[in-house]
Amino acid sequence: MGKALPCRLFKIGCVRPDLSRVLDSEGILFREEGMTGWIGMKNLRAPGRRSWRKRSWIVGFLVLTRRRLVAHTFGKPVLDVSRDAREFSGIQVSCLENWIEISFEASLFHRDWSGEITLRFKTPVSRDFCRAFEEMGGK
Repeated sequence: MGKALPCRLFKIGCVRPDLSRVLDSEGILFREEGMTGWIGMKNLRAPGRRSWRKRSWIVGFLVLTRRRLVAHTFGKPVLDVSRDAREFSGIQVSCLENWIEISFEASLFHRDWSGEITLRFKTPVSRDFCRAFEEMGGK
């Protein structure tokens, strides 16, 4: 799939070269850059933040290596979790036609947060990601 315009022009939603070298050394199972989609927050409570329902459009990338799952949006990390970490088992992935949906409880990564966070990326290779995620031990 072609990369989103911000990725092609400004490298927003693309993997940085330094991070790319590290991820390559870990053995990449799935890599997709410049994907558009949205991040949704439901009943989010965090220090200084409250959100009953919020959805924001994003451009980002998703990389699955033999060791971890990494997702960044607009150049900022949203997920970077090792497959051996307890948080990995709390991540739920579903693949719809042309969509990858990743959801998790905010309290998995921040003790003083609560609510549900959902990432949804548009890509025609969503089935490949789900297959690789299941092989890695995800659900």
